[in-house]
Amino acid sequence: MMNEINYTIIIPHKNIPDLLRRCLNSIPRRDDIQIIVVDDNSDPEKVDFEHFPGVGEKCVEVYFTKEGKGAGYARNVGLKHAKGKWLLFADADDFFEEDFIVSLDKYLTSAFDVIYFNSRELDADTLIKISCNRYIERYISHQISLKMLAFYSVVPWGKMIKRSFIDKNCISFEEVKAGNDVLFSYKLACRSHNMEISSDIIYNYLFKRKGALTSSHSEDIFVIRFKVQVNGNIFLRENGFSFYACSPILMIFAAAQYSLKRVCWCIFYSIKNRVVFCGLRRITSEYMRKLHLLSYKDDY
Repeated sequence: MMNEINYTIIIPHKNIPDLLRRCLNSIPRRDDIQIIVVDDNSDPEKVDFEHFPGVGEKCVEVYFTKEGKGAGYARNVGLKHAKGKWLLFADADDFFEEDFIVSLDKYLTSAFDVIYFNSRELDADTLIKISCNRYIERYISHQISLKMLAFYSVVPWGKMIKRSFIDKNCISFEEVKAGNDVLFSYKLACRSHNMEISSDIIYNYLFKRKGALTSSHSEDIFVIRFKVQVNGNIFLRENGFSFYACSPILMIFAAAQYSLKRVCWCIFYSIKNRVVFCGLRRITSEYMRKLHLLSYKDDY
């Protein structure tokens, strides 16, 4: 009889095998843990496929894709192969906290749909701690509600999600080059009425790693992120959660780094989709998020 899988950890990867190795090393090998690595068409000049991290290792399944559709597509591939009762996501350049499984095991038999854990932000070069998850900290200090935290936490990692909840609600990632996890996280927050918050730190993420998607100042990436934000606001409006929408005003200001034409496009696109003034959240709150979709981490 096969052992029951309690946890599936999905890791999209592209061109950073050494960092992927570190991420994999941070995960214990237990019979109830399934680790899924999905390679998003890495460059053979940067990756030695004959010695790819995880191949042939206990508890690890590696899937190679050639579509090159980004982390959202890779995560969806992982979801198709997931067997665990609970789902977790990691970026290949991050790593889990030592003994993080102990924190997960506390909730193994719980009835929650989603559990939000604390995480630690590290300097990409020195691995020195910068901060912890500001939303968890603000929730603990009673500055924001649980629902606010759920809508503000748009990254996929630092969460433990019941797979039956994902399947029942047909939740998946947008297959776009950037911001693929925004709608995914909004749907979690919108459709879950049974969430929990834990102050336990289970995850370490690198801030603005050189070469990461979040460090890109490409205008094409900016446009994708802007559209993702607008589409996210439309989703929130259609589901009665406009209060949690993210105003595009700061991103419109940020568009000035490209051209006045891009600023005008952002304004027109927002007006066209009726989201210029969508959202009651204060501009100061958005500033604390470091321009939200411009800087939050959603790469590999």
